[in-house]
Amino acid sequence: MEFTSFYTFNNSVLEFQGQRIVFHYVPVIEDADEFFYPLTCAIYRSGGETDSDGYELFDGLWYGKCSLEAAAPGGNSLKDFVIKGDYKAHIPSTEVSMRVNDRVVVFHHNNRVITSTILDFIVEKEDYVSGSTLWLKDADES
Repeated sequence: MEFTSFYTFNNSVLEFQGQRIVFHYVPVIEDADEFFYPLTCAIYRSGGETDSDGYELFDGLWYGKCSLEAAAPGGNSLKDFVIKGDYKAHIPSTEVSMRVNDRVVVFHHNNRVITSTILDFIVEKEDYVSGSTLWLKDADES
């Protein structure tokens, strides 16, 4: 079950917390196992433009199911009532044109939103496993 009360997505624009990510194509949600990929993620980067209200526009690179785990024990901290930490995200796709310093947002079912930056990533394309692992930095949780 997917709850979308804290973000909206209409197949071309994703909006959350005052940010607007524009997808220049209709993302295809891959058939992913809900057990391994229970969350929803988007990968995006700055488009270098603003809308008529002055908000920065972002280019969407990928949207779909994902999973998230803490990257290292003890890597989380609390500052100004915001949890900061380092995470690893897993997505079932191998066809994403992401790069280091792209942004990632993870939407949890309980209305938690984690935004972070890609530190590094690896794409696995094997017969027995395929998908991408993203190491994230500077994560903010709200």
